[in-house]
Amino acid sequence: MPPYKLLVAPNINLLNEAKERLENNQEIDNTFSDDVPLLIEELKLHQIELELQNEELKRSRIELEALHREFADLYEFAPCGYLTLNAKGIITRANLAAVKLLGVDRESLLHSSLTLFIKDGWDGSYLSTRREAQESREKQNIALPLKEIDRKKPKWVLAEIDVEIDKESKMLGWRITLVDITERKEAQEKLEEFNQNLQERVEEELSKRVRIEDEKKRQDSI
Repeated sequence: MPPYKLLVAPNINLLNEAKERLENNQEIDNTFSDDVPLLIEELKLHQIELELQNEELKRSRIELEALHREFADLYEFAPCGYLTLNAKGIITRANLAAVKLLGVDRESLLHSSLTLFIKDGWDGSYLSTRREAQESREKQNIALPLKEIDRKKPKWVLAEIDVEIDKESKMLGWRITLVDITERKEAQEKLEEFNQNLQERVEEELSKRVRIEDEKKRQDSI
């Protein structure tokens, strides 16, 4: 890398110049002549020190690049969806799971508002929850239905909304995690339907027994 070469090159030039001046027997005063061998040794030591520093910087750079690739892979291939929004609520980054959940290609998703993918009538709840996260500076959760784009059944996601701030507590945007809860929502709806049917059957049975009891009392009174 060029930055490392710039660190090393000046020392090589100094060392070569010192050697050349000695070999050509240029006129040097006695005091300086006595210092030349020491200067050369110091330059050599400094050269080795810089080379070791450069090697350490290279190793650190390689490790950082490996960590960056690992983080990028973890982000991109995470099982849940990740979205990054700027301060205006526009999507600036999305991983593969988010793209699949929202049912669009990445290009259509980026530079768009999440409200475009939320079922009509629910965008107000989403914006209210996002505003609450901004004001409280705490994570907020909300279950949201998505628009039915080429889907046979509606899809639900649990959105965890967290505000992103800088060191001066200035808001930079939001980080949103999306988890597919469609199956959970369907199970919940089936359970609610079952409970509703059960309640109706119980009420019907009670009403039937009341009618029978009333009819029995009427017969007994005749």
